[in-house]
Amino acid sequence: MEDDIEIRNIFRDSKVIAVVGLSRNPAKTSRSVTSYMMSKGYHIVPINPLADSLMGEDAYPSLADLPPDVAEIIDIVDIFRPSEALPPIVEAAVNNLPSLRVIWAQLGIRSEEAAKVAERAGVPMIQDRCIRVEYGRLM
Repeated sequence: MEDDIEIRNIFRDSKVIAVVGLSRNPAKTSRSVTSYMMSKGYHIVPINPLADSLMGEDAYPSLADLPPDVAEIIDIVDIFRPSEALPPIVEAAVNNLPSLRVIWAQLGIRSEEAAKVAERAGVPMIQDRCIRVEYGRLM
């Protein structure tokens, strides 16, 4: 998905972002990007198997481990994991998140295999773009 109007609508109509690969290290990009999105009013659901909580929110080991009441409110999945990790993450997103509006792979992260999984499920996927940069540009 590359359409600015669609992306702007997703930003405007979304409230909850699951951040896959949110780091425990405050100096990492995932933390600054997530902090920015939180400052814009988004609720964050951290996904990190090595943390119980991050940035004041309960953390979960994977998208498949989310309790149903959390899984059903996630609009955006923002991924900070290597490209080769994308296919199973996207598979878990499309299979476990009933309100999912978009899957977002951060700058430098891309997988055609994962994009096909998202496409088959009818979920738009943005790859190799920073959600913070795009939010700033479009909103």
